[in-house]
Amino acid sequence: MNPEKLTSWLHRDVPTHYRAKVGEEVHVALPRIPMTAATQMVSVALEVSGTPGVLMKRAARSGGEGRVGPATFVARAIKPGRGEVIVSARDAISGVHIAGVEPLRIVVEVES
Repeated sequence: MNPEKLTSWLHRDVPTHYRAKVGEEVHVALPRIPMTAATQMVSVALEVSGTPGVLMKRAARSGGEGRVGPATFVARAIKPGRGEVIVSARDAISGVHIAGVEPLRIVVEVES
């Protein structure tokens, strides 16, 4: 898989900043990576980082057929702070990050 092409798919047409209040559910839109012969061995990994305990993962919702990975990441805002949802591309078999592909960082600011 071409790392530049995969990076462009990861970084296109999705909001990269959300705001929420404590107690709210946050629905984070994830990039659409089309399922093709070139991407069939790619998986999408989701990690939550930032201020510890700000976000609690609830679910990753499928976008249906024809795409690699989920369409939406759902989390609950637990306390004020800044959380990040990091979306990265991995090899579907080994789980290793694909070299040359820049992860997408989506910021969630939680206010009281």
